[in-house]
Amino acid sequence: MNNAGPGGARGLSGFALKGLAMCSMTIDHAAAVLLQNGAACAGRPALAALYFACRGVGRLAFPLYCFLLAEGFANTASRWAYARRLAVFALLSEAVFDLAIFSTPWYPHYQNVFFTLLLGLLALCALHAPAAALRWTGPPACVLAAEALRTDYGGFGVLLILVFSLWRKNRTAALALAAAAMLLHCAWNSYWPGAFALFALVPVFAYSGARGRALPRYVFYLYYPLHLLILCLLRLGLATGRQPFFTG
Repeated sequence: MNNAGPGGARGLSGFALKGLAMCSMTIDHAAAVLLQNGAACAGRPALAALYFACRGVGRLAFPLYCFLLAEGFANTASRWAYARRLAVFALLSEAVFDLAIFSTPWYPHYQNVFFTLLLGLLALCALHAPAAALRWTGPPACVLAAEALRTDYGGFGVLLILVFSLWRKNRTAALALAAAAMLLHCAWNSYWPGAFALFALVPVFAYSGARGRALPRYVFYLYYPLHLLILCLLRLGLATGRQPFFTG
């Protein structure tokens, strides 16, 4: 693949895409955690509008992470070390994810996004395996596993990672197929606010292929459970405070 994407050499770096994904995710989770998945907005139109705006912005994060994972898979020195990191942080993040989103440290009916990314990476590993049987059965098995485990974004998430990887050498085709997959996912779930995810394809189009600024590897991994923990503590502080934090 020519590392200079459609956006040219002056496009966005991988570091910029990671930063955008983290900001989008933080805004999304702040609304979900602090406003209790919208339950705190009852009878407050201004607060409800803020909630839905934040969740709309948050739809950009996951497609960006899927694209970055496909790029990481193509460039990593060790795919299995990559998978091991995702597995470790999937397990480390689960309790705080459940506490933040479902208000309990143990909620077995829905798993955090690291599990989806891990299954996506395993699907790519299977797709490039020497054994033909594994190439044919591995990716569908990962899609079904994501659905069975009810990971964040489920089988759709694994499919989106496969799209970005399989059509990595043709950015236009990848974006078109990703857009179609997103719209089908919205239609299947009857959740059209999810179409805000299409805006994530703009920075993907502008990706230059450059890595950009380098930070310690685990910064981006640790950010996920740490920001959820901070939001949990903020929610606890707001719940025990004497004054309402928003009167709109």
